[in-house]
Amino acid sequence: MSGPDYIAAAGALFNAFTFDRLIPFLSLILMSGLFIWVLFQAQKGPEFDASEFLRDDRNKLSWGRLAAFICCMCHTWVVFSRTLNDKITFEELCLYAVTWSGSMVLLQAIDAWKGGRQQWPQPPPTQEPAK
Repeated sequence: MSGPDYIAAAGALFNAFTFDRLIPFLSLILMSGLFIWVLFQAQKGPEFDASEFLRDDRNKLSWGRLAAFICCMCHTWVVFSRTLNDKITFEELCLYAVTWSGSMVLLQAIDAWKGGRQQWPQPPPTQEPAK
């Protein structure tokens, strides 16, 4: 590639960044930054432990939980950006709702259908301090 080719490629790349693409990107950065800020502020208190978000049912750190959180954040960003561009469909909204809220309901329904058996160890119930 020669110099003019690089300039043409840079110009095409610069023209690709329009406001309808920049606003969703900035919103993703804003959501991530605000969530991290809220976690750090809450972590300062003695009764909150942010690592609980990343622990599985056996109280071990879980890459799956981290991946699920990142997927939820990215999926929320996609729904937000498609809503801004008026391209979202009813099916996409239903898929989002079922994915992030309906999955736990579905797991509970499957457990009830199987007779209430649980296939993973549950943490012991916490005791409330006496007042």
